[in-house]
Amino acid sequence: MTRATAVNWGEKGIRVNGVKPGPTESRMMTSIKKGAPLPRPPCMTVVPSRSR
Repeated sequence: MTRATAVNWGEKGIRVNGVKPGPTESRMMTSIKKGAPLPRPPCMTVVPSRSR
């Protein structure tokens, strides 16, 4: 689909780019696949409560 759109619009000087959503192979994804818990950033370890 991206290639066909690029061919159609390319002759008018318009470029087309496609992004495929999905996971990227990384150390984090490898550890998740192995069942390791997700790392939590320091800002998420303590959440102050809101009093009303």
